[in-house]
Amino acid sequence: MFEKDHFLFIWSLTTSTKLTSYNPQHKKHSLSIYNIEGRLLQKQTNITTSEVTIHRNNLSPGCYFYELKSEDGATAKGKLFVQ
Repeated sequence: MFEKDHFLFIWSLTTSTKLTSYNPQHKKHSLSIYNIEGRLLQKQTNITTSEVTIHRNNLSPGCYFYELKSEDGATAKGKLFVQ
């Protein structure tokens, strides 16, 4: 789990959306997007900011799962809805 001072906010995705996390120490993170079967569809690495843009690209409408993982192993997971 993320430390108690980490917060994530994510919204529905039409063409792109931003995932926001509280990252005051600018730790490196990676963001992975998985389909309902658990297959990795997108991955962004070396994220050091508090915001990352997720682009729809070829994601069909439906529910996906994201995982934001810091370099020290802290993980936050959630759902992403593509319209």
